[in-house]
Amino acid sequence: MSAQRGLDAAALSRSAALAADAVAEMRARVQRAFGQIRAGGGTEVTAAVTGRLAAESLLRECRQSALWMLGRGPQAEREAEQARAAQWRRRHLHPTAQAAEQAAEAAVREARQRTAEHLLGTRSTAWLAAQTPVPAEEPVLQGRAAVYAAGAAKVRAAVVAAPADATERAVGAGAVRPRDRTAADDWSRTS
Repeated sequence: MSAQRGLDAAALSRSAALAADAVAEMRARVQRAFGQIRAGGGTEVTAAVTGRLAAESLLRECRQSALWMLGRGPQAEREAEQARAAQWRRRHLHPTAQAAEQAAEAAVREARQRTAEHLLGTRSTAWLAAQTPVPAEEPVLQGRAAVYAAGAAKVRAAVVAAPADATERAVGAGAVRPRDRTAADDWSRTS
């Protein structure tokens, strides 16, 4: 079991190192694009737009590369073979063997693409979740603090749930509340 944990830790550290290298490479490419525009006499805004376009281009390249790699993996191959087999079971619906083969190849390409996109999405989500720091748990209240917190929660719930007419009953139907008075009311009282 400890050997497995050692392999997992090694894989995680390799993954973190590869991710750090990729981020450093991307930052360097964006900075080069930004610097080239600035050196050529471009304005700050032009250089910023160029840097953003370079970053978007890098993102597309990385996404395409990842999809290509995941589309050639074992899971995508399994899905592709299942799609091919399913399409071959429907070959009698096609007018010729060549049409059936083209349909099977189209199904294979589509299955690989869908599988690669699914894998990229799930792995990206898992990677981002692993990178996000876990928030600290709130301390468990004990004793007096717990009693106070419970009482405060009850009061907040009662205040939020109180109907509007309850304030009228408490204050009185004809009473003027401070927030209901206007500047004109104040002026007429002083005259």
